Amino acid sequence: MSSRKKSRLALLSVLLLVAAATATTATTAVAADEPSIVEAYPDTYEPRNAGEYVAVEFDGVDTTGWTLEDRFRETPLPNRTLDGTVYFARDGAPDDRHDYEKSLRLAADGDIVTLRDATNGTVDEIRYGDFGEVEASEGEILVRSGDAPTALETRPFGGTDLGVLRANASSVTAFVLPDSPEPVADSFRDADRRVKVSAFTFGSDHLADALSASEADVSVLAESVPPGGFERSTEAVFDRIDADADVYVADGDDRRYRFLHAKYAVADDSAVVTSENWEDRSFAPDAAGSRGWGVQVESDDAADYLAEVFEADRDWRAVSTWENASVESHEQDESDAEVRTDFGPRTADNAEVELFVTPDAPVEPVVSFVETADDEVLVQQSYIRAWNADLETNPYVAALRDRAEAGVDVRVLLDGRWYYEDENAEVAEALVEMGIDARVASRPVHTKGVVVDNESALVSSINWNENSPTNNREVGVIVHDSEVASYFAEVFESDWDADTDEEAGEGDVSPDAPAPTDYVLEAVIIIVVSGIAVWLVAREM
Repeated sequence: MSSRKKSRLALLSVLLLVAAATATTATTAVAADEPSIVEAYPDTYEPRNAGEYVAVEFDGVDTTGWTLEDRFRETPLPNRTLDGTVYFARDGAPDDRHDYEKSLRLAADGDIVTLRDATNGTVDEIRYGDFGEVEASEGEILVRSGDAPTALETRPFGGTDLGVLRANASSVTAFVLPDSPEPVADSFRDADRRVKVSAFTFGSDHLADALSASEADVSVLAESVPPGGFERSTEAVFDRIDADADVYVADGDDRRYRFLHAKYAVADDSAVVTSENWEDRSFAPDAAGSRGWGVQVESDDAADYLAEVFEADRDWRAVSTWENASVESHEQDESDAEVRTDFGPRTADNAEVELFVTPDAPVEPVVSFVETADDEVLVQQSYIRAWNADLETNPYVAALRDRAEAGVDVRVLLDGRWYYEDENAEVAEALVEMGIDARVASRPVHTKGVVVDNESALVSSINWNENSPTNNREVGVIVHDSEVASYFAEVFESDWDADTDEEAGEGDVSPDAPAPTDYVLEAVIIIVVSGIAVWLVAREM
């Protein structure tokens, strides 16, 4: 072999070795994840902020010589290899967040937390409050949302962090209220292992009878402080079933959520999600209350998911047993307009469902669902309100507007009862200006639902204001099944066509509804019975 060929081969070998070394180095750089600060809890419920912590995510790193520092102190890390999420906590932190005691004392109003390696190089850092963009209030955890030191978001301490559950259901039964409440009572009676009911209010004697007839272990969790107060009907039901069921009330000060507004139940391996409070005006056989939607999902995964939510909410420190609860109850008012149509339940087999809760997944599931529409979006809501000062800042409205601009037929039907009528009429007018066909219903509407393309339907407890998805515990389920979707579309069309006047807010009331009053008399009534009005609005939170 000539010397020239040998030189070329040698050069080629060197280039191959360099390429291999470069490739190895690049692969190593991508595979090796730097440790990062993932959580901080600077303002706890405890005196002197006992129990505060910083959580760091490690990937098999020897932390000998490493430190975790705030602006004034530093804490040496253990002289060994750390892996996974490690919590550096002061005394008083929960057992699952107390790996190593630290000397850091985080400032509640703002601080800089720095992770340094053995050479005192900065590995990661977070900045919050006065030194960043996000402030943590008492009882809020700072959670990393991006790479930047200020990329943080808050969630309530002790709150769940559940994603969207996607599951296959052996069957889904769709029903509307008050027409067909029987699937709920039947599921309670037939259960033999577990029944868990989460309620904003629970004043139904009919459902209480079903719970009493069940052979399952029954647990009920309710909100204690809806605006306007705890309903006396709920108090009576709880007094009645307390001997046979485990009854709990969220009545403490250290609350994770503004309201437990979700309306769901677990009965063995069945999950029920509805827009309606558990009252006889919706769930009794002869009920004639406001319009609501519900689904019963036969799925082990869906039932276990909601059971996990229930257990997490029931076990929180702000929850008391009914025996030890402190509530102020009041008489409920039954003066609402009524609706009674004739829609029986409908069952579909082998449906796909998406189940989610707020504030864990506050907006994205619903917005993404609306964005899938190609032909039609039907929305039935109690009300829609602006986020900040502009209706279009509401992300749900923005999604509807975008679909309308893309040529999709979008219709919105809102509640027309007197305490929402004026605001809902203004919202309907604003929606029409965006190219959305909107009106105020003549029938009372408490639904929080959407139908897309006659193929999928959303049933939820989520009101389309800012508080409901971001601060409340709510539950929603999207059912991907044309039979279920067409059922709710038929109900929507019935409620839509109940208006004899095409202009928003000028439809006729149902035959059984109270006769309308003029504005002067209505103003007098509002002043005299303002307490009742507060209660009525409370049910819409």
